[in-house]
Amino acid sequence: MAEIVANLEERNHKDDNGGCCELKIRSFLLGEKDVLIKEHLLRAAKDGRVSCAGALAIARELAVPAHDVGRVADAINIRIAKCQLGCF
Repeated sequence: MAEIVANLEERNHKDDNGGCCELKIRSFLLGEKDVLIKEHLLRAAKDGRVSCAGALAIARELAVPAHDVGRVADAINIRIAKCQLGCF
């Protein structure tokens, strides 16, 4: 999956409706548990950013590794701000 996402990052084109194909495909590649992470990140995000503490809280709440939260955040273009530990 990482290779597919890396290839997508090289492209930034618009679909026929003016939306970004890359983001739609990236969202499709997310697994089922990742959908929960995505929902939590989208709720917590302000201006496309979530604090490191907020991302770690999401990981704790969902009982998932912090790197999964970081991976999903990358996939949906949410930045982790004010990183405390270098996990993201």
